[in-house]
Amino acid sequence: MSQHDSADSLLVDSKDVDSPFYSRYEPKEVLGRGLCSVVRRCVDKNTLVSYAVKIIDLTRKDNFDASQAREAGYNEVELLKSCSDHPHIIRLHETFETEAFLFLIFELCPNGELFDLLTKRMRLSEKRTRAIMKQLLESLAFLHSKISCIGI
Repeated sequence: MSQHDSADSLLVDSKDVDSPFYSRYEPKEVLGRGLCSVVRRCVDKNTLVSYAVKIIDLTRKDNFDASQAREAGYNEVELLKSCSDHPHIIRLHETFETEAFLFLIFELCPNGELFDLLTKRMRLSEKRTRAIMKQLLESLAFLHSKISCIGI
């Protein structure tokens, strides 16, 4: 079984299926993967609104122990909470935590990541490139100021 298959089965067959996350949200297709996480689309069972959920596996044993994964997740949550008022930084909607997983619920970006845009399009106009770079640099400056303030 591959690493990805293992992560997917954990997210479906886990003992955490009774957690508050699964009570409120229905996980859907995989949108992306990271070293210790899987990002899926999920749907709020009450409102039927779609979100993205980053599910961080806190039980992985390879090169990244559970305490490191948990600490990295907490740092990400802290930073994202402090950036919720910036128009070009994804908004963290809510979080859930179990012994095995950290669930970060984000607004869903229907057009995907910037990386996807850059790799799928052959060319971007100079005007579009300038607009993207402006947003990136403003966001980076904002993040830098927040990191300095909260000490991550």
